[in-house]
Amino acid sequence: MRHQKENAHRWYIKHKAEARRKTREYNRKNPEKAAIRSRRYREKCLELLAYIKQSQGCAICGYNKCSRALDFHHVNPKDKKFNCSINNFQRKSAEVFAIEIQKCILLCRNCHSEIHEIVDWGKP
Repeated sequence: MRHQKENAHRWYIKHKAEARRKTREYNRKNPEKAAIRSRRYREKCLELLAYIKQSQGCAICGYNKCSRALDFHHVNPKDKKFNCSINNFQRKSAEVFAIEIQKCILLCRNCHSEIHEIVDWGKP
């Protein structure tokens, strides 16, 4: 099984443009199926992101009730390549997203706002 995946990956890398063209063509011919697949993928990504957020919780106060109330805060903004949002989670590979998350701490919206109040405006 692993050998098959490696071969498929090699083929995809070699024929990336052709594979993307075929996918776009299929999606144009089957918009309903494409929409369903896209929705399922987004739901899967949301579930995974919610699990990551709720299992860690806010680094300051420990809040973990609602994953939508938790944000990834880049500790060093100069190292930031992209926002760690659901849109980027869907578009980036898992490895790239994991690297970006490692540059962040997870904060609830209140703690995140307080940190930006201090960092951006210098108010304690």
